[in-house]
Amino acid sequence: MLIHLYLIKLFNNNIKEEDFVRDSNGTIHNYFLGNIQDSEVINNLQQTEEELIIRLKNQKNKNSLTKVPLQDDFCKEIDVINALLSRIRFRRAFLNILINFIQSNKKNMNKIKKALTFALTQIPIMKNTESLIKADITDFFNENINRKLYYQMPRVTIKYTTEETYNYYTSFFKEAAYLCSLTNEISYRALISIIFENNSIVTNPKESKILKRMSIVDLIKEWLISFCDPIMYMDSKDSDIKDMMNAFYDRCINSVVDCIRIYGYNRSRIRRLLVQFIIEWDKLQEESEMLDNKLHNYYLLASKKEINDNENQTQYYISSWVYHIKLLYLEEYLSLGIELDIIMKHELLYTYWYLHYLYDNISAYKLISNAFVFMLIAFRKAEICKNPACEFDKENIRFYHRFKIFTEINNPAFVPYEIYIKNIETIQSDENSIKNCFSYAIAEFDKAKEYLISIKQFQDNVTQTQCYHEFFIKNIDNLLTIIHKNIENINIMTKKIAIMKIKNNNQNINTRKLNIKLNFEFNKIFPIIEIIELD
Repeated sequence: MLIHLYLIKLFNNNIKEEDFVRDSNGTIHNYFLGNIQDSEVINNLQQTEEELIIRLKNQKNKNSLTKVPLQDDFCKEIDVINALLSRIRFRRAFLNILINFIQSNKKNMNKIKKALTFALTQIPIMKNTESLIKADITDFFNENINRKLYYQMPRVTIKYTTEETYNYYTSFFKEAAYLCSLTNEISYRALISIIFENNSIVTNPKESKILKRMSIVDLIKEWLISFCDPIMYMDSKDSDIKDMMNAFYDRCINSVVDCIRIYGYNRSRIRRLLVQFIIEWDKLQEESEMLDNKLHNYYLLASKKEINDNENQTQYYISSWVYHIKLLYLEEYLSLGIELDIIMKHELLYTYWYLHYLYDNISAYKLISNAFVFMLIAFRKAEICKNPACEFDKENIRFYHRFKIFTEINNPAFVPYEIYIKNIETIQSDENSIKNCFSYAIAEFDKAKEYLISIKQFQDNVTQTQCYHEFFIKNIDNLLTIIHKNIENINIMTKKIAIMKIKNNNQNINTRKLNIKLNFEFNKIFPIIEIIELD
């Protein structure tokens, strides 16, 4: 399972794990041609390798018999054969990894580890003989491969240098080999047994327990209490209230199990499955509102006491909790769009604008999102990171496409493109200079900084992060780093843009175009933004 996730990490830009699932004939369609078995490819590589080895031996024997100093052409031929051998061996080892990976058992994990270790030995040889293999591979990287629809712009393709590629593969295979060795650990076997024993969560969720400790019903109760504390319903001894609450738990269990199942997939598929999950959760919220009304009315009648105006108003405990969870998953859905590079650079403005709309009123994420909105507006005013001028590309269509999910749920309400553009144009007006927009961004960053520093001072029992407090603090530190770096970069960018404008006013000077560089090293949603000069 760990190797599965790690292999997906290697291909997560263009390839999904279903691309390596065999069909009924045992063929991996997206890697091999449909009419060729994967074993045939391996055998062909093995045969080619053997032929090259024979040729290499013949060349060496010929030289030993003649006892003449090696000529340059002869040496080059031997080097080329060794270079080809290393690449064929690497490819054969890599394909063996994929083939053995399909069958997830301990024996195959040992084979995978052996293939990974062998592939590692070929990387230095490939790196040292790179100059001998003068292959033009530019045609292999077509940016349109990621284009889903004709009217969409292709996603940005990241091209690594040769040095970066070999370093990446070396690091990848080393870590993957280490993960294979974990299958021999007792803790790994214990974890796998727990996972498979808890497979009944899907088939019989009501009776099963998470990690053999807590039932899903108890999990829902704990979750409810931590958010809204509707204790008068949950501890009521009235049989009718008990029946209504049990009916809610039964209804809620299926959605919780769906959530557990979804997060077993990779992030790309999670995003797709979240759409249906959120729509179903929205229906649960509607049912919960009716349940809140029923429970409130029945509780007042059963209590037999005088009722004041405040008590007469329905307290939407359960539906508020459901709505809160729905907001978290909507934020997750949009955030995954940024993390997976589905949202393109020129779409970040309305994505952060919409995230700002979703986040809680008192939230560091809300303030940071707003800061990025001001930064990106400043870039647009400076004609950096503009909307592409394509005949088949319209921002209003893209906006609707990105936030279509909000049209399929009752709340939060879908914000139309017209409201978004009106809001942005107000900020982007001539009255607000580029410098003003950057100043607004710094102000929002400063507010978020104060908020994060204050949260960091609380104990883990206050922030309810007892089980992951170190991770929680590290995440805050990363956000503070992003804020600090972006404030520094804003000051640098303001000067760069000012210099660019002065140069553009002088028609005798040819200036380089500016673009923005996004660094997501510290956070998957919020980057450190820099300005770079294009050639």
